[in-house]
Amino acid sequence: MSAPHLLFIFVDQLRADTLGCAGHPAVRTPHLDALAAEGTRFTRAYTTSPLCVPARYSLLAERYPHQTGIRTNVGAPGV
Repeated sequence: MSAPHLLFIFVDQLRADTLGCAGHPAVRTPHLDALAAEGTRFTRAYTTSPLCVPARYSLLAERYPHQTGIRTNVGAPGV
């Protein structure tokens, strides 16, 4: 069996309930809706940090922010 193909889409300033596929009555997000229809949506996911850089770094490093040392959006490697 081959490994699954994963696509992570990281967006800023987008709440989960502001997507057409999440039932928002006025927002049109046809491309994201199509991806959601063909893939898997995690509707009960949570983040390790309310800030984007520590949360993304944590996901990629497979460690919590207190373990990576990245706790703010400033000063992270590559930022």
